[in-house]
Amino acid sequence: CTVIRRSNGENIDPQFVSVPERVKTFLEDGTPVYGWLYHPKNPDFVAPEGERPPLYVEVHGGPEFSASTEYNPKVQVLTTIGVAVLDVDYPGSTRYGRAYRDALIGQWGEIDRVACRAIALHLAHEGKVDGQRMVIGGCSAGGYTALGEMASDGGVFAGAIAYASIANLFDLAKDTGGFEGGNLLTLVGDPR
Repeated sequence: CTVIRRSNGENIDPQFVSVPERVKTFLEDGTPVYGWLYHPKNPDFVAPEGERPPLYVEVHGGPEFSASTEYNPKVQVLTTIGVAVLDVDYPGSTRYGRAYRDALIGQWGEIDRVACRAIALHLAHEGKVDGQRMVIGGCSAGGYTALGEMASDGGVFAGAIAYASIANLFDLAKDTGGFEGGNLLTLVGDPR
């Protein structure tokens, strides 16, 4: 049994810690989509028989970062109240090779949304989550993806949570310089 400690040194009971399961699906063109699924975990609660948990899909920032399996209090709070959490590594994420990362070029705001939709639906079809109770969210570029999903015709997610989010690419292009500014043009083209 691994003892987990918060930054203040307090022990966290492992009975309440959800350990991620690696999940994978494919887009229509065969591109893989990876994620880490955290199942609900609380020894003091048992869901009614046959009930599948709601799903929160976390979209990492970046956009060229990757999901982490480090202890995340937000994830663990959600899993202790009966919510499954999926941390997605959509095409464009790091750690999967250059071709995977480059799949985002010219497609930021599209391939990431399609990938999040595909892997969430995959989990619903497998019966691991309730496909009628799925929400997408994230910070920064992840929030941009979540907002884009709500503005699209996808109809997969019941809601979105965007915090400290990119909401306007024109403002981002105006305020971002150096490598990041040039990278924005590579990922979406010139927004002007």
